[in-house]
Amino acid sequence: MVQVDSMLFKEEQLYSWGEKVLDECGLPKEDHKYVLDALIFSNLRGVDTHGINLVTSYAQKYKDVPPSHIKVIIDKGAVALIDGGANMGAIVSNRAINFAIEKASNFGIGLALAKNSNHFGAAAHYPILAANRGFIGFCSTTALVNLAPWGGLDMIVGKNPFAISFPYEKFPIVLDVSCSVAARQKVVACAREGLPIPQGWAVDKNGNPTIDAKEALEGLFLPMGEHKGVGIAIMIDLLVAALCQGGYSTEVKLDNVLTGSEPSHIGHIFIAIDPSFFIEGSARNDQLNSFYKRFHACRRIKGKEIFLPGEIEWNNFQERRKNGIPIAKTIIKELDEYSDKHSIPHICDL
Repeated sequence: MVQVDSMLFKEEQLYSWGEKVLDECGLPKEDHKYVLDALIFSNLRGVDTHGINLVTSYAQKYKDVPPSHIKVIIDKGAVALIDGGANMGAIVSNRAINFAIEKASNFGIGLALAKNSNHFGAAAHYPILAANRGFIGFCSTTALVNLAPWGGLDMIVGKNPFAISFPYEKFPIVLDVSCSVAARQKVVACAREGLPIPQGWAVDKNGNPTIDAKEALEGLFLPMGEHKGVGIAIMIDLLVAALCQGGYSTEVKLDNVLTGSEPSHIGHIFIAIDPSFFIEGSARNDQLNSFYKRFHACRRIKGKEIFLPGEIEWNNFQERRKNGIPIAKTIIKELDEYSDKHSIPHICDL
C-alpha cells in the first residue's frame, strides 16, 4: 500500500480517546476493553484498516440499534451457540472464543457459534487470544455481500474472512485472509486518500476491471484464487449461517454493517483445540523450532525476504509498541470531526 501522511500515537492515547467515544455512546465500562483491545491490537500489528478508525462507527451503530443481553442458546458437550443480541462484534466474539477455549480444555476441542452479532474487526485477534493461552484457534465470519460467482455479476456471498493460529514461543503463527483479493476496508482507505487500487482487486458494476476505488466500492470485489475463493466463502456461509439458522452474507447489506438502524445479521464461528491432548508441550515446541529453522533456511529470490504467517505483524507489534502507532491525517480529521460533534476532546489533545 502507498504510504500516507500520518502522525504517531502511543497506544495509551488511542485507548483514552476510545474510552471517551464508548462512554458517550453508553457502552458499559466493563465492555470497553473487549472493543478497544481488538481495534488497537490491529493498529499495533499494522492492520490499520481495522483499527481505532472503526470505533466511531461501532459507537454510532450501538446507539442506532440498542442491543439486548447475550444469550446462550445451546451449551452441550464441546459445542455452544450464543445469540449476540446485536451487541458489538468484539464483545460477542470475546465471549464466544472463551467459550470455545473452555470447552477445548475439557474435551480437546471446542466450537462456539454466534449469531445476531456485528462487525468484529480483524479476524486474527480471536485466534491469537487462543494462541496466547496455548490453544490452536480458528474463526470466521459472514460479511458484507460483495462477491459474485466466478464469471457472474450478481453478488451472492461476502468476502467472509477467516483466521487460524498456532501457539509458538517466539510469536503466534497466524494466518488471517479474506476470500476476496483485498479486504473492503483497504479499498475504503484508498478511496479516502484519493488513491487508485491495484489492478485485479475489483471490477465496476458492469464487470469491467477498475483501479478506481470508488467504482470498486460500487461494483464487485474479485475473489482470491478465482473460483476457489468464492467456493471457500460459500462454505463459510454454510458453516456459519446454516448452523446459526440465519445470518447469510446476503442478509448483510452495506447500509446495516457499520451504520443504519437495522441489525447487521452477522454470524461468527470460533474453534479452539488444545494441542496438549495430542502432543506434550516441550515436544511440540521442539517441532515448531525445527520448522522455524527449516523455513527460514529456505533459499530466497534476490532482494526478497520470507516470513511465516503473522511474523510481519509480530515485528510491527514490537516496533509500534515501542515507537508509536501511525494514524493517517485523513483519519485524524474524521476522528476530530466526530469529537466536535459529540463534545469529546480531540485525540491529539490526550
